[in-house]
Amino acid sequence: MKDIERPNGDLSLEKEEKKSKTRLKKEMIERQKMGERLVGLPNSFLRKIDLPPDLLEAVLTAKEIRTHGARRRQMQRIGVLMRELDTGIVEKAFDDFRQGKQ
Repeated sequence: MKDIERPNGDLSLEKEEKKSKTRLKKEMIERQKMGERLVGLPNSFLRKIDLPPDLLEAVLTAKEIRTHGARRRQMQRIGVLMRELDTGIVEKAFDDFRQGKQ
């Protein structure tokens, strides 16, 4: 690994600048699992939290799907939408739900 010099004069390793493919995949899997947990929350609670409209629609649709293959594809769709989302919103929603702030 070679050192690179940044404009401000700091030296760092290229590896620190880029996440590994493995790390990125783990993060995506974590976000998809968060999405699966969202599907388990009640509709009334989901509508109260500040989710983007396309994610909310995808989660509500996943709750209605019963066939395995279609549900799996919908969960993957939710995972893709979760990649673009600040997970702090979802984590706060889980905390609020656990504390009974419905």
